[in-house]
Amino acid sequence: KREYYPLTTMQERLYILNKMEGIGTAYNLPVFIGIKENPDIGRMERALNALILRHESLRTSFVVRHDGPVQVVRKDTGFVLEQVEAGERDAKEVIKEFIRPFDLSSAPLLRAGLVKLAEEDYLLIIDTHHMVNDATSYRIIVRDFYILYEERDESLPTLNLQFKDFSTWQKNESGRAYIKKQEEYWLSRLGDTLPTLNIFTDYPRPDVQSFAGDVITFEFDDDLTEKVKGFANERGTTLFMVLLAAFNILLSKYSGQEDIIVGTPVAGREAGDFETVVGVFINALALRNYPAGKKRFVEFLDEVKEHTLDAYENQGYPFGELIDKLDLKPDFSRNPVFDVELNVQNIESGSLGMQGQKISIEQGYGVGAAQLDISLDVVEITPRIHFSMVYCTKLFKKETIEKYIDFFTKIIKTVIENKEIKLADIQVPRELALAEKNVPRGEEIEFGF
Repeated sequence: KREYYPLTTMQERLYILNKMEGIGTAYNLPVFIGIKENPDIGRMERALNALILRHESLRTSFVVRHDGPVQVVRKDTGFVLEQVEAGERDAKEVIKEFIRPFDLSSAPLLRAGLVKLAEEDYLLIIDTHHMVNDATSYRIIVRDFYILYEERDESLPTLNLQFKDFSTWQKNESGRAYIKKQEEYWLSRLGDTLPTLNIFTDYPRPDVQSFAGDVITFEFDDDLTEKVKGFANERGTTLFMVLLAAFNILLSKYSGQEDIIVGTPVAGREAGDFETVVGVFINALALRNYPAGKKRFVEFLDEVKEHTLDAYENQGYPFGELIDKLDLKPDFSRNPVFDVELNVQNIESGSLGMQGQKISIEQGYGVGAAQLDISLDVVEITPRIHFSMVYCTKLFKKETIEKYIDFFTKIIKTVIENKEIKLADIQVPRELALAEKNVPRGEEIEFGF
């Protein structure tokens, strides 16, 4: 045990980002749990306290010592469950009030609120900061909470390690040697002049990156979902690779560029001992591909497959260190290396029972934040593929993003029907053509119709 522990490279980056003006709640990670029937509030609060006691990350705060920020694991946090009655107010209005910035120096970086929407209709909001949590951790949090609420503590796996063990390893000699082995790959892929994505935007890019955002959800119907997954199997690829190839084509058509970098998050839990540990293990991969018009789609898809597999072989190299090694020119108007992201997850569908009550993870409560220009989040929930396109509202109008979504769907349908098509022959439909053909900076874009 120590007074404090080092931050991981990802945490160091998040800590700096949290200091940016206007960051607000961009790095809050809320989950919404719908509950039918009246819950036992006392037992719920005890379960949440037990959850915080079980996972050290949830009672960790961040302070500055000597050379920089460090993390401190607190013994107790004095957590209290907040209770709110929505009354006549819309649920989204209540949620907007509840999702608020965290003070990183004050643990826990988790807050929970039980919102009574109507008789026997509740919404439990569990909100955390990204400094202590990631997408995989949220699944652990939700699962452990259910078990603790049901007072089945004995069924929880024993935690031999905590997140501080990972952060300490990453900074010691063994961790540094592991990371160094992967450095050569990333510098070979990204060490030259990097492309800056100049996709069409409705508004000029602010001098300082804006995190104001919104989200549009959509889905593929049963038939298209089956065709996409069948096509991926036929080509010996994954759903992620097919969607990434199509996303690259979309970005290329609306930017006129044939050198595209798309970010994607990875779980970062290569050591099995961390599979049940809460923390920010997540890493970001910068996937660089070249959707040149002369290439046939199958040819391009094979390239995407190869580049993706190589990147995953080297997924342990911290994105923050890559930024430092690339020695990029500071640009506060955008995210370094990539401006867009694709994230594909596979989660189990269906609701979960909690002491006879029906519980479900609720979707559709956007919190008005965007970490990037565009993030396309994909979830496989049988029998359909569900999408959420999060976008920066200081760059795009809702109508423009809707056109992007329509064209993305048309690209998928086109390449499934004609896998030999050249990328140059995938045309932007006239009904989807944007009114203007130039980015606000005045850079000419060729749309190809």
